[in-house]
Amino acid sequence: MPTTRTRRNLWLDRTRWAAFQDQAAEGLLAPAVILDYLLDGYADRTVTVEAGGPAREPGRGRTVVPLADVVHHKANARAEADGLSLSVVCDALIAGYLDGTVTVTVTADGRTTA
Repeated sequence: MPTTRTRRNLWLDRTRWAAFQDQAAEGLLAPAVILDYLLDGYADRTVTVEAGGPAREPGRGRTVVPLADVVHHKANARAEADGLSLSVVCDALIAGYLDGTVTVTVTADGRTTA
């Protein structure tokens, strides 16, 4: 994954975001990293979403997430092409991750780079 990250303001369901953070911690990954993987899959069309309501409905609030710039740009372009806000897409991806319909598998090969 790219390492250049910018803090992005997203309007996310606060309850889901808290649960997502807890579940990410159990998997020993940062929530932003998991969201990067989910958004990358969405941008590449390997993950689809059924987006919910508008980004600023009750229960949602501004959430600052440091997303990889390359992933953000690709996913945002796809969301715009789909007629969706990136916040709504993120909420749908997070909901899928929480209910187990979307998973992220990370495999380590034991090699490092300096």
